[in-house]
Amino acid sequence: MAKIIIIMDAEEGHILPSFSLAHAMKHKGHEVVYLSICDNEMLVKEEGFGFVPAFEKKYPKGYREQYKLRHERPIEENNESLSTLVSQYQHILDTLKADLYIVSTFLRIDLLLLYYRFNIRPIVFTTYLRDPGVTLSLDCIGDLLRTSPDLISEFLEWLDEQGLDIRSMEQLASPLDQLKELVACPQEIDFDTTAIKDNRIYIGPCIRTSLSNDPQVTGILGKTAGKPLIFASLGSQVLSYGKQGTDLLKQLIAIMTMPGMDNLEMVLSIGPETDKGVLGQIPSNVTVVSWISQIDILAVASAAIIHGGLGTVKECLFYGVPMLVIPFTRDQPSNAKRIVYHGLGLAADLRDLEISQLKEDLLQLLQNNEIRDRVVDMQQVFIHQQSTQKVIDSIEEKFFTNKKVMLI
Repeated sequence: MAKIIIIMDAEEGHILPSFSLAHAMKHKGHEVVYLSICDNEMLVKEEGFGFVPAFEKKYPKGYREQYKLRHERPIEENNESLSTLVSQYQHILDTLKADLYIVSTFLRIDLLLLYYRFNIRPIVFTTYLRDPGVTLSLDCIGDLLRTSPDLISEFLEWLDEQGLDIRSMEQLASPLDQLKELVACPQEIDFDTTAIKDNRIYIGPCIRTSLSNDPQVTGILGKTAGKPLIFASLGSQVLSYGKQGTDLLKQLIAIMTMPGMDNLEMVLSIGPETDKGVLGQIPSNVTVVSWISQIDILAVASAAIIHGGLGTVKECLFYGVPMLVIPFTRDQPSNAKRIVYHGLGLAADLRDLEISQLKEDLLQLLQNNEIRDRVVDMQQVFIHQQSTQKVIDSIEEKFFTNKKVMLI
């Protein structure tokens, strides 16, 4: 059996989907160890996996919280010298001596370093769906443009010394498109549901499905008295959206005060850092929470209003919940388009929101049988792919027995 090292970036939302894969590999007898920033240590160990902290000087304990307090997204900064990065990775690789490396798609500079400097072909673990025409190498070029020029120059000089004539960023990044890739999502909700690529496997929802029996949900169900329940959330980083985020929360509350909405109940999750006081008066058919078990509430919800992060989209589909997606940034607009494309819900444009239209969209979501039927069909796909071992067997057959992905 293999020793597998999973190298993950800073964001908790990227590491969580990897646990489904890690547990399946462990169940098959493989040893799984995570390499990530200190802030992820407890999260990994609670799942029962080994953990090795990485780059502690660069990402000290509390690194992620610093960015949350500044209402920014944790980023992977690449401002160290190449010799420093090489030295750190050399120590890690010599110590761990793994058979196989699985690396977050967001660590694209690290992927280049492993490929060129250490002659390792990692498997890429991807937690989002790329738009048609966008490749891993194109994403990497964006990272290179944000990377320290000194590091890039040092890297190119080293490649030249090895006899590799690299004359452009496109040429430098192009090998990434040949790496094996695992996509943490069913292919059925991507735009292209038929194309099969030899180096890519869609490995299913990769979500947590064990309900926590959150007492908040029990209390809310006692209050709703059988009324349709709407779950609304803009994710865990609401404050990073600034005034737009706060204004949308207020609009969602205002919808529930309109005529004809008193027969509905809404649970509005605003995140731990949002002050409930800024939202104004809360009507009796709205319950505002700082945090709630999302899968517990989705298991009993009739509809969801979300920002379109892929993790929440997958959870909605697993529990058969139609969505009204109001995207802000990153991959959210593309995910909203996928939901509409497959008839799994509706989307609204943040730049042109009106309360009356939001109300109309929400009621349509609750009443449209065609959308609900499509969601139920997709739910069956998600349930099957979440529970089957065939995907894991396929991964082993296609990737793990291929010596090209092992250490060379």
